[in-house]
Amino acid sequence: MTAIYEITPKTAQASVDALRYQKDQAKTKPISKELAFLKIRYKKPNADKSILWTQPLVMPKTVISFNNASESQRFATAVAGFGQLLRQSSNMGQLSYAQVAQIAQQAKGFDNTGAKAEFIQLVKNAQALAGKVEPNVE
Repeated sequence: MTAIYEITPKTAQASVDALRYQKDQAKTKPISKELAFLKIRYKKPNADKSILWTQPLVMPKTVISFNNASESQRFATAVAGFGQLLRQSSNMGQLSYAQVAQIAQQAKGFDNTGAKAEFIQLVKNAQALAGKVEPNVE
């Protein structure tokens, strides 16, 4: 399987299709409820032609707080945050390993396989390793 993602900020030039939210397009009306527009092109096994599927992504009617999100959503957020910390992303703000471990712990819920507990321990191990500076050995 191959997946290619393109996210085009509204201030950038289009690379494939005309931009949907560009202000200077005369035909485009403001679409206030849309956050984004998703286009997926896929092929069924053994097919020769691809199929295009499109869907506007709209603002939800109600927005819940992070603490009221489902355990699965909060745990997934901890996993994504951990990945960003490992890559030392500049977009993480003040997020720390301790916060990731706390979010994961609070969202652990039922863990019949122990995978969530193992993830929490992995975050704590990474935190411990990040706090130590090893001298370069050559």
